[in-house]
Amino acid sequence: MELDLVFWDTTSTYFEGSGPEDLAKYGFSKNKRPDRLQIVIGVLMTKEGIPVAHQIFPGNTNDTKTFKSIVDDLRKRFSITRVIMVGDRGMVSQKILKELRECGMEYIVGMRMRRLARKSMVAKLEQKLLKGGTKSLVGNRGYRRYLNVNGKAATINREALKREERFDGKYLLLTNSDLPTEQVALAYKDLWKVERAFRELKSGLDLRPYLSLD
Repeated sequence: MELDLVFWDTTSTYFEGSGPEDLAKYGFSKNKRPDRLQIVIGVLMTKEGIPVAHQIFPGNTNDTKTFKSIVDDLRKRFSITRVIMVGDRGMVSQKILKELRECGMEYIVGMRMRRLARKSMVAKLEQKLLKGGTKSLVGNRGYRRYLNVNGKAATINREALKREERFDGKYLLLTNSDLPTEQVALAYKDLWKVERAFRELKSGLDLRPYLSLD
């Protein structure tokens, strides 16, 4: 089995009851049940969507920590010379990307070109300007480029906002591999295979009792 390109994804699942000791914790619930104890499950898959390894984490573990853990485990368990980890930007931090480079591993991660929704930002700008918060806005690099400043007065630069709208909803792919651009894009698009396989695996996990309404 080729493991030159691997995908990592996580999910959380909650418990009715106390759950396993030292693992059941309150955390961000992908089941939308923050009121329940949960665990985090991570699965490593091939580019064909075949699971090759998994790890269980305490329910309060964030995705960044799971990524670091699986990278360390991958190096120990599999005799492979080249691995390209593929994941969403929420999985990794700049620190982890640096660690991946230092240990000779490659990655492909997706990131939004703009983190803040344009409509939301305009609403915040207008609100702050109405309250007379010009000074704080000018001192904020994230907001300053969307303002026209004239002395102590400031107005929203509509032309700048219009130019920025071109990037709304678009993503960039960041990689340190030498793969051609087309292969990088195709590898990232294969994430849907992993997500689908993960849903199929999760549907077969009977982790809590269900009540019948019959």
